[in-house]
Amino acid sequence: MDNFYNFNTFSALAGIGYEFEKSAAEEIGDRPPILDGHKEKNEITVFGGQTIVNSLKSQKSVALAVEYRKRMWSYLDWTGTWLYEGDTRLHRRNGFASELWAVRDFLNDRLSFGFGGGAYFPIDERGKLKQSDTSRIICGIITMTSSYQFIPPWDVRVSWDRVITDYNHDTDVILGGVGYRF
Repeated sequence: MDNFYNFNTFSALAGIGYEFEKSAAEEIGDRPPILDGHKEKNEITVFGGQTIVNSLKSQKSVALAVEYRKRMWSYLDWTGTWLYEGDTRLHRRNGFASELWAVRDFLNDRLSFGFGGGAYFPIDERGKLKQSDTSRIICGIITMTSSYQFIPPWDVRVSWDRVITDYNHDTDVILGGVGYRF
């Protein structure tokens, strides 16, 4: 029993970093014009990917989405998304999601990272919805996303959505797509 409480370990950590942008104190006049309020405020993206149900069997299906993104302020976006989660045998859901996003642009606005959250209004074609059951009408959704503008105004975007329900049909939706900024 004495060996149970002995715990010996050795750890080492090494890393490398990259500074995406210069600090504000460095060369303020050297900013490209796209950062001076001329950048695109809207984006339409078409996605394809996979839905994974968070269950013991992790059922999977094809997922599709169309997203409209609007830049509201420097670090805040809003999106309206039509999401088709496919047919996973537990459910066949599709619906509209509305999210607010905290976003940050890097590399002269070519690379962007964001975290969003909001409401998802699904239509579950397999679920047995009672008249008094409103819990299945509104679900939560949180998403992480990243995009890279490879040829202006075109970009590629990847997103990982978590659909949050209160009836044990939470899903992860992993999407990749092509967007057009205007």
